[in-house]
Amino acid sequence: MEQLRRLSSLGRRTVTDPRLVAKLALVAALVFLPLLAQAYPGEQMVNWARGSIVAPLCFLAIVVSIAVALVRPQVAVVAVWVTIISLFLMFVLSNGATITGQLQSTN
Repeated sequence: MEQLRRLSSLGRRTVTDPRLVAKLALVAALVFLPLLAQAYPGEQMVNWARGSIVAPLCFLAIVVSIAVALVRPQVAVVAVWVTIISLFLMFVLSNGATITGQLQSTN
């Protein structure tokens, strides 16, 4: 019984020891901080939106504009502009971290 009481008091002491808590917090921060590091706020949301929403919509817009250009050749210019704008949008979303870093380093 005495040994159980000693183990119990040892457990309470280690949990409330501020030095141990500080060490555990430091280790947790060093382990999990790289997982949370982002180049800019909202980077994960932008990456998700790029892959789940923007890319399929750009692809669909390109296909529809090409199909319309085949039916009505006078709107072929619209198909070209839709393709250019879609590619530019995907480029900006894909390289957002690099663009943000370059803009911050110039100031």
